[in-house]
Amino acid sequence: MRSNTKAMMAIVMVAILFSSSMIVCTDDSDATSTGTCTLIVSTSPYESGIMITADSVTSSYSDVTATTNSQGVATLNLSCSTMWYIYGAQVGDLVSQLRTFDPQSAATYSLTLNYVERFVYTLTFNSTNFSSNPSEALTYAADAAGFTSVTSWTSNALIDYCYYGVFASDGSLIGELNPNNLTQFVNGTSASSYITSNNVMWCIPTLYISSTSTSLTISNDHTTGIAYAHTIDSYIYEFYGLGVYEGSVLGGKLMSVSGATPTTSTTRSTFRTDAANNNVDNGVAMQWNFYQYQLYKYIVLFSGESFDSQGTFGNGNVGGSSATTTGTLNTSGMFFGSTSSTTAAVKCYIENAWGSVYEFVDDCVASARVIYAGQNSAASITDTTSNKTSLVTISSSGYPGAISTGASTFGIGTATGGSSSTCTFDYQYSSTGTYLLVVGGWSLGVSAGVSCLSANGSVSSSYSTVGSRLAYVYDADAASLVTTSNITFESNNGADPTVVVNNNGSTICVWPSDPVKTGYVFTGWFIDTNCTTLFDIETVINADITLYAGYEVSLVFQTEPSAVANVTASTSFDNAISCSAASSTNYSSVIWDFGDGSTSTAIYCIHMYGEPGTYTVTLTAVNDYGSDVTSEEVTVHTVGSNVDGTTTGSELSLFGIVWYVWAIIAAVVAVIVLAKMGVMPL
Repeated sequence: MRSNTKAMMAIVMVAILFSSSMIVCTDDSDATSTGTCTLIVSTSPYESGIMITADSVTSSYSDVTATTNSQGVATLNLSCSTMWYIYGAQVGDLVSQLRTFDPQSAATYSLTLNYVERFVYTLTFNSTNFSSNPSEALTYAADAAGFTSVTSWTSNALIDYCYYGVFASDGSLIGELNPNNLTQFVNGTSASSYITSNNVMWCIPTLYISSTSTSLTISNDHTTGIAYAHTIDSYIYEFYGLGVYEGSVLGGKLMSVSGATPTTSTTRSTFRTDAANNNVDNGVAMQWNFYQYQLYKYIVLFSGESFDSQGTFGNGNVGGSSATTTGTLNTSGMFFGSTSSTTAAVKCYIENAWGSVYEFVDDCVASARVIYAGQNSAASITDTTSNKTSLVTISSSGYPGAISTGASTFGIGTATGGSSSTCTFDYQYSSTGTYLLVVGGWSLGVSAGVSCLSANGSVSSSYSTVGSRLAYVYDADAASLVTTSNITFESNNGADPTVVVNNNGSTICVWPSDPVKTGYVFTGWFIDTNCTTLFDIETVINADITLYAGYEVSLVFQTEPSAVANVTASTSFDNAISCSAASSTNYSSVIWDFGDGSTSTAIYCIHMYGEPGTYTVTLTAVNDYGSDVTSEEVTVHTVGSNVDGTTTGSELSLFGIVWYVWAIIAAVVAVIVLAKMGVMPL
């Protein structure tokens, strides 16, 4: 551990010289009193030299930029008076997420930008074929060229990033479900008892929509369009969760659970309140709104390469007289339906998006046939045109023969002239007053696919045929406040204690130099003043603690020492190990060999490897009489990843990165200080 030992020594020296024996292993810069916060942005997988941009949600603030260092970390100083959109420059075929940062105080925060495979999927729209040859009205283009309808939409760059999640009542994710069998978690264990009492959502990453008169495009690249469905109160969320099942009100909450009867005979505003009663980690719950309905419709159009959703995926329960019990298609995969029956359930990622009960679409009204829609959380939604944007004038009742090609309104009928076998294939209802919007319906036959909508229901009425559907918007990994604890190392040799400032939730990130006491041998750090219980190096720090140096009287050794190595892959740092030789006996010194050409003579140390892999770590315990050697194999990898590279949590250890960056800076400062003191030549 040659290089890392020197870095740690430099930190200790600089801390003693400038910080009254305090070592800081995180960027703990205090935000100024003028309302400025510090945001530490890490990229995953990490790259150096990436431009990170913070773009103010309002126009009152200029963009703030910074470039990532060798560990993929950039630091931004931002005003706390506005929300910010944070994103990184494109790297090859990878594109960063756009994340929203809403600082709550003048403090230090951390945020990870994940880089993912960039995709741009386009459907080409042929207005001539729309009526004359509807099977060719939509065709794949751009990254979707060569796709096969339905088949290509069980796995691609978009769908693979989506997941089915079951969420607890506190809003936390219980687990991801098998997309082909929702009664099981992805690891094969049963989820049956969870999906009947907890919300089951189909979770879609942030998608950006754009269009022309002849095309509709979906992408995960924020430079290509607008994230209509994921934006609420100007905040762009990381995921939009759509209820897999039609909504059932249970315990005062609108829920998406299996084995329930969809709730009807309830006003839209009451459903709105019931939906908002759900808890969501780092997000909000609501009835699905117009933009969220439209995004789902777009995915259906892409998946089928056709406006004919019923002919492609199944008619749905459109010839019945009652709602369909939820969960009947749990084991039927992502797509299921019948094109011959008009009473069977249908599934296209979610159950019964058409057929069964009608469903309210929230934050939307049609006034004099003009659709107004908003992007508001429940508290700001009205049943009037306020807090909404005028989007499109829809046609009178009938089969659309012409449609809007706007990015937010693609597929909405603007003129009649179609039929049940041409154009959108679906009927559209409207009236000239002010009405709310519903989609679906159990009694409309082959006129009631995903594009069927009705804008002629009273905004204050309830109907026995109309229900609702739950939606979430949330961040899976929101910006977090960086909190720390003090670790006090009492040397018990008359010297002042050394204090390490450590990130909470991590193991010790910096060990001070082994203390020296004349006539004694240092034996390790203990948790008690009597030095009887050794500190466990795998302990995660979440509160202030004090450790005490233990010693033994120096002896003339008559027997060989015993080397005992405690080596563990770090839970805090990428490609790193934590080491302790404190359980060795009868030694005067130790030597670590980390198997990569690096060594250390410290009893406690952390070693960071240049890359993941399996290494042989050798500990040699030495005294005047002889030596003892022991070796262990250890496999290191990125924190939050398995040995095979698959992720199990956060893909990047921010604490390890910040420590490593601080160590490098401190080492440079230490060399300069020592040079000026005449101890070391530059």
